[in-house]
Amino acid sequence: SIAETYPAIVALDELEAGKDGKGARPPPNTDGTPQDTLADQAIRLRQLMSILETQFSGDNIVLVFPDGSSPALLSAMIAGIPYSKAHVLDFEPGEIRLNVTMQPTLALFDEKQRQNADSYQALIASGKEELQRLRSMADEDLISKKDQLIEKERLVIEEDYQRKEKARLAKEQAEQQARLARQREIDLERMKSRGILDGGSDE
Repeated sequence: SIAETYPAIVALDELEAGKDGKGARPPPNTDGTPQDTLADQAIRLRQLMSILETQFSGDNIVLVFPDGSSPALLSAMIAGIPYSKAHVLDFEPGEIRLNVTMQPTLALFDEKQRQNADSYQALIASGKEELQRLRSMADEDLISKKDQLIEKERLVIEEDYQRKEKARLAKEQAEQQARLARQREIDLERMKSRGILDGGSDE
């Protein structure tokens, strides 16, 4: 669950992402989760802000995110904070922040670092242990039971499709061969018919 893997994600980004967020790429997976670094996410956030600035310049905009880390990364981008430190600014569920500009965000960052220093370091330590455990697991063990079930169902559907497709192709091939055989019979009958007629005219 996200509650179990969140400390590992924070530790991965904090320890390996680097200032520009290009490190700490998550391992590949088969559940459709993007294998993105913080730098990859930052590119999409930058594109989003460019579109908003172009289409809604001068308007008040409310951004709603499905998690607390994406808006934290956007805040770090605005304030010039190293991407690896973005999780210091992680939003709580349902949290609303106004005036997310450079100076207020820097002040909030400093405040959170002071107030949450011990708990954040504890989170990193816990995340390091969880990260080590996850990295020691086989790839198939990293996939959730739900994703395993979905993959199993996909394979059953794919197998059923392949079976039906094979049967369809075999039927089409048999029908084509039958048509060719019938056409050969018709051609043979015509040739015989012409031979009889030609033979009759010679007499």
